[in-house]
Amino acid sequence: AKYLKMLLNYKPPTEEEEEEEDTDKDKDSDGLEFKYLLAKSIFNSRYTLAWRWQNDGENIHFEINSSADGWLGIGLGGADMINTDVVIGYVDDGELKLRDSYGEREDTPSRDNDMGGSTDVTPLGHETVGGRRIIRFSRKANTGDQKFDHVIVAGQNIEMIWAYHSSSDSLKYHGDTNRGAVELTFI
Repeated sequence: AKYLKMLLNYKPPTEEEEEEEDTDKDKDSDGLEFKYLLAKSIFNSRYTLAWRWQNDGENIHFEINSSADGWLGIGLGGADMINTDVVIGYVDDGELKLRDSYGEREDTPSRDNDMGGSTDVTPLGHETVGGRRIIRFSRKANTGDQKFDHVIVAGQNIEMIWAYHSSSDSLKYHGDTNRGAVELTFI
């Protein structure tokens, strides 16, 4: 209840407040900054996910921080690619691009909107700091896309996959070691 109250009362800083001070940033044990940190999971030394519920209680801001130079992705609602809600971020000509996708099999996931669903992720920005690529995006906990998006419920466990490509922004296979599965609770 304490965390939920904090989350519901959180108001993102204005651009002016962010320029004046970095109070909305936290650092992990390696000194890496996470703009949207409230909860964080370190999947391996090359890939970390941070997230924060917004004060409306409906939207979640995500931040993936990785030493990889290629695409970065997460999948919600499964321990593998099959029937998993997937978001993939990459940088194209200096602009963050996101793919709101759905994994039907162990292969490149299809875009939701190509299958009759909707695109329900919003890019918030990207940067490279200290040799680490950072991408930020948001989505509603319940997007309304019932066929292709997994509903995230505060306080409930959710199976999640993560993957990245070490050097390519095109959707090439991530390899056997640049991926994993975890179970998280979005607090």
